[in-house]
Amino acid sequence: MIETRACENETSTATAILRAALDEFALRSLEGARTREIARKAGVNHAAICYYFGGKLGIYSRIIELTVEDFKKRYKIYLKEAKEIFASENPSRERARELLFFMLAMRMKLAVAIPESRKMFLIICREELYPTEMYQKIWDGIIKPMHDAIGGLVSIAKGGNLSQAEVDMRAQMVFGLIIPFIYSGNFSNGKKIITEDNLCEFEKILKDSLDVLLA
Repeated sequence: MIETRACENETSTATAILRAALDEFALRSLEGARTREIARKAGVNHAAICYYFGGKLGIYSRIIELTVEDFKKRYKIYLKEAKEIFASENPSRERARELLFFMLAMRMKLAVAIPESRKMFLIICREELYPTEMYQKIWDGIIKPMHDAIGGLVSIAKGGNLSQAEVDMRAQMVFGLIIPFIYSGNFSNGKKIITEDNLCEFEKILKDSLDVLLA
């Protein structure tokens, strides 16, 4: 579980609060989240929130920190490979395409298979739409590194002949391929869409869609 691993240095009470807070912030946003509801879900006294985090903003700040940490751990290898491709004298277009697919496939799997990851993604998406004072941490730690990597890989995959505006636009479109999985989750009319049996099929659809954008 993502939040369990990310919070392994917290006390059990603090961890329970953070798990409940992740649910509440993903569901209601920073503005709409209620600390009493977080305390209820966590099974702790409301005063514990102030004791451990100083209040709602303190909990939210910690959730953002854990989200950034989780992203860095999961994407470290991909971002490292992207830098290697960028540093190459003759970067491979095929290698750039493959890495783009692997990055998107990883994000899709996290969004549909791990509830905590999907909640983190929802918080990130909401911050992009309605930035709070925590947005800069998300921008510096997640959005900018991802955008720079995807933009650079798109440019190479297209032969390096795109303008910066075209690179930025295609990078946003590439990243947008997995947004529906984040917002809709893994269900349709109460039925699970993606299972272990058909995951490969969805990955193929993802790859076909990426090929269209890079054509």
